[in-house]
Amino acid sequence: MFFFSIYFIIFLWLATLSLLSITVEAKKYTPFLLFISFLILVLLAGLRAHSPDQPSYNRIFMYSLSIFEIIEYGNNFDDFPWIQKGFLALYSLIKTFTNSVVVMSFVIATLTIGTVTYSVNRLSPYPVVSMLVYFSWFYYFNLGSLRHSIISAFLLLLAVFIFNSKYIKSFILILISGGMHSVAYTSIVLFFGRFKIKKYLYIFTLIISIVIAISGGIVYLGLSKFAYLLPELTQIKIRRYIGFGIFSISNPIISGLTVKSVFLIGITIFNMDILYKKFDAFPIILFGYAVSVFTFFLLIDFKIIADRTSHFYSIFEIILIPMLLSIIRKEDRLFAFFILGCFLSYQLTLLYGEELYLYKSVLDYEGNRYCDIFLCK
Repeated sequence: MFFFSIYFIIFLWLATLSLLSITVEAKKYTPFLLFISFLILVLLAGLRAHSPDQPSYNRIFMYSLSIFEIIEYGNNFDDFPWIQKGFLALYSLIKTFTNSVVVMSFVIATLTIGTVTYSVNRLSPYPVVSMLVYFSWFYYFNLGSLRHSIISAFLLLLAVFIFNSKYIKSFILILISGGMHSVAYTSIVLFFGRFKIKKYLYIFTLIISIVIAISGGIVYLGLSKFAYLLPELTQIKIRRYIGFGIFSISNPIISGLTVKSVFLIGITIFNMDILYKKFDAFPIILFGYAVSVFTFFLLIDFKIIADRTSHFYSIFEIILIPMLLSIIRKEDRLFAFFILGCFLSYQLTLLYGEELYLYKSVLDYEGNRYCDIFLCK
């Protein structure tokens, strides 16, 4: 079904733009190709329907108050205790100018993809290839879960700020991101990416995290003993996840995701010396991706936490892969890109399966009121 969808067409288009961008003759057109990629992804995201979590986010937006209404009546943030107030404040800001969830979708998509585009242009040797990887893996999840999409994009921007030693901007961005999703507060560890960590430390940490994942129960035991030390809201969420049976599910140790992650970080560690010399930003990118891999194994007993934390940091993959592509010999680079394209296309078939998004036009909205299974009967 994927090969007969709009997703496959856009994948081919982005792959073509990426192929052009890695050739010497067309490299000067990279900014234009990157801008075209940005427009395509914003348009696709803004007009999507029934993507993961979208009905819930639309419902929250419909019940959000505008800034003027908050000034007059006070906010209603307590009606959504499971959503951080920073994100609800963003919704209120958007609601000040429009009641349309179509416009809201475009605003969030522009904010998210615009931040990703800016960041990869600053950090990636092949920004358009980065957008192709982003579309092939992160686009589906992030643009369904709006909060996650924003903080993931902000994580890339944080890497730009840290790389350029903009520490005040970095701390402000962490506070803004954490105000939208609490997992973003952990991004303060990215400051360690300023240091060139030795190869053996990465290898040792990877081995230890895998051993802990195989042994099982260590993190589970620790959390069961010390959960009372966590914030009350976090304890409530944990109990809710256990009630749904989500929190207690473990991730598989051997899966396509773990094989890909270990292979990618393994080949990166093997080529660390070359990448350190070629890219000044590489230490930050490697550290961020390593956190993704290590936390996945360390928290493997808790699927919901492992997925959110690991997936948050795995966004650095969209810069790491082009860095690896750039150190391949020029005569072999096109073949390597072909292999990458085949892998990404296979990954998309597994990712989307039968859950392809439906699309609509602005005409599907009557009186700016979004009708779905939650709102309209």
